[in-house]
Amino acid sequence: MNEREMPPMGDPTPDPTPDPTPTPDTDSAETRLASGPVRKPAGPGPAPRPVAKKNSGMIALLFGCLGIGALGLIALCVIGAVVWTHLRGRGGDEEPPVFVSGDTYLTVSDDELYFESGGGTQTIIVGTSGSWWISTDADSWGHLTQDGNQLEVRIDENTSHEERTDFFIITAGDKEQRVDITQAGAPIVWEVSGTSRDYTDNAKALDYIVSQIEENEKCRLGAITENGEGVVIYENNGAFMMSLPTNFSDKIKSINERISSVALTHSGYYCVVYERNAWYGYVPDQMKTKLNEFNANAEEILAVSISENGDFAIVTDEHFFASNSSDHSNMTTAMEKYGKIKDVCITNLGICVVCQNGIYYDNIPSNVEAKLKGLTFHPDHVSYTDSGTFLITDESQTYAFRL
Repeated sequence: MNEREMPPMGDPTPDPTPDPTPTPDTDSAETRLASGPVRKPAGPGPAPRPVAKKNSGMIALLFGCLGIGALGLIALCVIGAVVWTHLRGRGGDEEPPVFVSGDTYLTVSDDELYFESGGGTQTIIVGTSGSWWISTDADSWGHLTQDGNQLEVRIDENTSHEERTDFFIITAGDKEQRVDITQAGAPIVWEVSGTSRDYTDNAKALDYIVSQIEENEKCRLGAITENGEGVVIYENNGAFMMSLPTNFSDKIKSINERISSVALTHSGYYCVVYERNAWYGYVPDQMKTKLNEFNANAEEILAVSISENGDFAIVTDEHFFASNSSDHSNMTTAMEKYGKIKDVCITNLGICVVCQNGIYYDNIPSNVEAKLKGLTFHPDHVSYTDSGTFLITDESQTYAFRL
C-alpha cells in the first residue's frame, strides 16, 4: 500500500493589536492634514496660514485603523480554527492517517483435489472482498460450475491406466490461487489369454538353481534350457548359474550394474543386457545388428530372447522386433490387447509376451498356461521351455518355477 506524506503545519502567530489610543501631535507635517484646498490670498502680502483641525482628522484615521485591524484579527482567528480542526487528534509530528479502500483478499478452502479413477464431485469455498472468476479451465474431463461463493468441480471417469493431472486458477482483483487436480488411473485388470498344447516332461533338472532359489528365497529373472543350463539373477546383479559357458559366466560375475535381461540356449547362443542399453553375448548376426542399432539410438533394452533354432526377439522402451514373422505378429496382438510390452520369451514352438496389463501367449505348454492363470502376483518376466519347465518372476523377487 502506497503512503503519502503530508508536511506538518505550524501554528501561525497573529500580528500585535494596534494601540487604539491616539497620540496628539501639534507640529508634525505628517499628521497635519488640510481640511480643504489651499487658496491663494486675493491681495498682496503673505498668505495666511491655514488652521489645522487637530482632533477630528486624527480620530477618523485611528478609527479606520481599528476597523482594518479587527477584520485582520477575525480572519486570523478563522484560519487558526481551520488549522486546529485539521490537526485535531494528531500528536507531535505524527503523519496523518491514510485511508485505502478496495483492498482485495482471496481465500480458497482447498487448493489440491484428488479423485479416484471413477471421477466424482468436490466443492470449493471461495472467500474474497470482491468478485472472483476462473481464469483457466480444466481439460475436457473436468467441469467447473460457479454458484455464489462456491465452486463445484466435477471430474469424469478415467478409463486409462495412467494417472492424469490438471489445474485451474481462481482470480480476484490482483490475487490468484492455483488449484491442482489429480486423478488416479483405472486399476489394472490382469488378464492371461492365448493358446496352449500338451507338453512332454523330458527336461533335464536344474537342481542347483532350485536349491539356490529356495535357500535365498529370491529370484528376479532368469533364463533356462531343456538340457540343464540356467542362470538366475537376484537383486540387481547377483546370480545363480548352472552349466554356463565360462566366458558368459565370467562376464555376469564382472557386471556391477543392474542386469535387466538374459537369454540362453543349449545350442550356444547367450546374451546379457545391463545398465540402460549395454549388452554382451554370442548372438545371431541379425540380432547383433539390431542390438547395436538400439544401443546407438540410446533406447533402453528391456528384454531379449533367443530360441534354439536362432530366432530372436528384442523389446526396448520404444520398439520391439522379432526375426520370425509369426513371433512379430503375436507380439503385435499382445500389445494391442494388453498394452506396452515388458518381456518376451520365444521357443522353437511358441511365444509368451508379458505386457503392462496382461500376458498373451501362443502354443505354450499347457502346464505353463495353467500356472500363469493361477498366479497370485503379476509377473514381470517369464522364461519357459517347450518341454514344460518354467521360471516366472517379478521385480520384487516373487517367483514360481518348475525346474
